[in-house]
Amino acid sequence: MIRRGNDFTPLPGMPLNNWYSSLLEDSRGIVWGGTYGNGVNYYNTHTRQSGNFIYDAKDKGSLGSDRINCIFEDSRQNLWLATEGGLCKFNRARNTFLRYTTNNGFPTNFILSILEDDHGNLWISTSKGLVCFNPQSEKLTTYTKNDGLLNDQFNFSSAFKDARGQMYFGSVKGLISFFPDAFIKNSFIPPVYITGFQVYNKELGIAKEGSPLKKSITYTDRIVLNYYQSTFSIDFASLSYTAPDRLEYAYKMEGAGKELDLS
Repeated sequence: MIRRGNDFTPLPGMPLNNWYSSLLEDSRGIVWGGTYGNGVNYYNTHTRQSGNFIYDAKDKGSLGSDRINCIFEDSRQNLWLATEGGLCKFNRARNTFLRYTTNNGFPTNFILSILEDDHGNLWISTSKGLVCFNPQSEKLTTYTKNDGLLNDQFNFSSAFKDARGQMYFGSVKGLISFFPDAFIKNSFIPPVYITGFQVYNKELGIAKEGSPLKKSITYTDRIVLNYYQSTFSIDFASLSYTAPDRLEYAYKMEGAGKELDLS
């Protein structure tokens, strides 16, 4: 809206019948109005040109969705749109959008808010966790409840970065805040122990007749099985309580395969 005295005039290119969910004037003087159902409208305050971008199922260069939750301009003057069809980067030269979705590793296509840290990384709230995305390398890391978040579901229009660089994101179960530089990668490799050994789904008895197990499996270095004990299973665990759901294991049976099996 443009105010003239006590009167307000609609901004050109911004229909009054649209439900606006986000508004931004970028570094080039272009006003962007994200809507909930009608894509994104724009108005150039210098050229007075206006227009609209919408989702087109037949056009891979269109918006990911007509529902826009956030519009953000980063320190490199790149324009990003958080949509319910993925994260979209605007190509100003071609008037097209590059989409980042679950195909690129995002946990969901439902994107809510966007902030930028002092290193140019984008912190993106979604309906399935918080994503740290590097626009240069296109690598991302997703943080969830397993990493200490209150909840994986974040709220609409609920993101703020203060003058110190501290970020705030609102979730459906409360507010989280953090300094991105304070994130420390956990390089600790926990020890792994075998905790159980079964033959044909039955736990082996210790020092019993016919059992190859002479003492607890945890303290056993070598087991020799008979030919009729060819079907066996092993239980194992690592001694770590820091985000245990994030742990990954790898094992290899020598003589049975050339590749590591990851689980």
